[in-house]
Amino acid sequence: MEIAEGKLELIAESMANLARNSTNLKSPKRRIKGDGSSVCSADHLMEAQSWRNVRRYLPEVDKLLGEETHNGMPLGKLIASIDGIDGSDRFIRGEQTWSNSIGIVTGGPEGRPIAGTAVQVKRAFLTRRGKGVKVLQGRHWKRFVRPDAAKHVIATDFGPTSPERYSGEVEKVSLQMQLPQEAMPAVHAGLEILTGGALCWWSYTAHHWDLAATALMLEETGCVAECLNGDPIPWDRVKMPPVILARSSRTADRVRKVLCS
Repeated sequence: MEIAEGKLELIAESMANLARNSTNLKSPKRRIKGDGSSVCSADHLMEAQSWRNVRRYLPEVDKLLGEETHNGMPLGKLIASIDGIDGSDRFIRGEQTWSNSIGIVTGGPEGRPIAGTAVQVKRAFLTRRGKGVKVLQGRHWKRFVRPDAAKHVIATDFGPTSPERYSGEVEKVSLQMQLPQEAMPAVHAGLEILTGGALCWWSYTAHHWDLAATALMLEETGCVAECLNGDPIPWDRVKMPPVILARSSRTADRVRKVLCS
């Protein structure tokens, strides 16, 4: 099944316009969810608008898996996996490194992402399986070419539900690979690895909507998005097993080697 590129562009452009005008969203009053993460009214608004855009331009997508509204893994032929705002604390602080992510995933145990968009205030990307990645430059979509060089940084996923061992693992990898650390939400980390702003990121707390769009973007550009043990990501699960995103298989293997030492 193939998603029409022009329709995907319209979805991404709509969300990019909303991101650039995010100060017009309702006052972001913060509350803490049961898992300890932050949420505000804008999270719900962005998720709802994302789903409206998907239903408008891609009516063949029949189910929603949204971070703020999900009730388990939906059963459907095509699922929109949506993170209205990834990085809610950053949004509330007025920073521009929060992200909106929409992944289109086929349903069932053999399901996988087939298309996606990822948008921030200053940049927007889209992808379709087998078609590479495109980036919005001004008013035009251009083929994205992964930069040759990358910033030697470990992106980290510290949060209220991170296991106790995670801090020690990050320190160990940082020391042995001689790399500084920088905290990044999941979607932002994926985009930084894509664009050369980081080398790797691994997590024990990622969910479907954190990865559905950027994992495909990374795969389409020769990067790595897989389980920490090397298995493929299981797209029929809401809560993911430990995962790793990396610029290359060599980088992913170096992280695994340090973690196992």
